[in-house]
Amino acid sequence: VDLFVGPSKLIGHYGQYIKHDHPDLIDRYDRKFALKPPTGAPHSWKCGFPIEHHSCTWIGDRAIDFLKQADDRPFFLQCSFPFPHFPFAPPDPYCYQYEPDEMVLPRESEGDLAGKPPHVAQAFHSKGAEGPLSDVTDEQKREVIAHTYGMIALVDDQVGRLLNELDELGISENTIVIFCSDHGELLFDHGLLKKGPFLYEGLVRVPLLMRWPRRLDAGRRIEGLFSLSDLTPTLLSLIGVEGWPGIEGMDQSNVLQGDDAIERTAALIEYYGGRETFDDGQRLRA
Repeated sequence: VDLFVGPSKLIGHYGQYIKHDHPDLIDRYDRKFALKPPTGAPHSWKCGFPIEHHSCTWIGDRAIDFLKQADDRPFFLQCSFPFPHFPFAPPDPYCYQYEPDEMVLPRESEGDLAGKPPHVAQAFHSKGAEGPLSDVTDEQKREVIAHTYGMIALVDDQVGRLLNELDELGISENTIVIFCSDHGELLFDHGLLKKGPFLYEGLVRVPLLMRWPRRLDAGRRIEGLFSLSDLTPTLLSLIGVEGWPGIEGMDQSNVLQGDDAIERTAALIEYYGGRETFDDGQRLRA
C-alpha cells in the first residue's frame, strides 16, 4: 500500500514524500498560496502546488511503478485519485483549462427546496466559513464548475498514462480496467454544493466504465441499474473465481459479455452518519 489521504492533506506515504523530499512545498496546497487572489467563490482557488509533485501525479507514478514490476502472475491494482473533490483547487495548467464564462449553470426552480427534509434547506442557508450558498453569485458558480472540469481533466490525463503503460507492457488485451467513483458532486444542482449527504442523482449516479479487449466488446453502453456492490461478484466471475456464501451484489458478468439484459430492478442507497453540520446525524435511504 502507498497511502494518500486527500484531497490535500499531507498524511500517509505521500505526506512523508513531500515532508522529506520537498519540505518547501508543505503549505503550497493552501489558499494563501493561490496563483491568483481568490475571488470568494466557495472552496475555490487556483492551487499553487507544482503539478510534478501533485498528489494525482504521485498516485499515477506509484501505479506505473507497480505495473512495471508486475511479472506473469495475475495482479490487482486499486488506484484512487482524490480529484474531482472540494476544495475546487486544481493546479496549473488545469486551473486555466476551462473558461468560467463558457460554463453552463444548472437550472434551478423557485420551489426546489419546497417539501424537502430540513437538512436540505439547512445546507442551503447555513453560514459556514464560506457563507450561505444563497449568497454565491453566478460568476462564482461558473468558476467552481470550471475548476471542477479542470480537476477531471487532470485525472483523465493520469488514467491515460496508466492505459499507455499497459500498452507498452503488452498486457492491455488481458487486463480488466474499471473506472468508477464513490460519489458525485452536486455542483449547484438544486442550489447545493459538494457531496451531501443528499440522495440526488448528481451524487448517486456515478461513472462506471469497464474495458477488457480480450472478452468485452468496445463501445457498448448498457442501460439499466448496476450497483457498486455488483463489482465484486462480477469481477470474480469474469476471472473464474467462485464467490463466498452471502456475497453482496449481483453477478452481472453475462450482461457485460452481451449475453443477457440487466435483471436488477432496484439499487439500495444508504447514508448513515453524524455530521457536525447536523444536530442529530442523518440516516438517509433511497
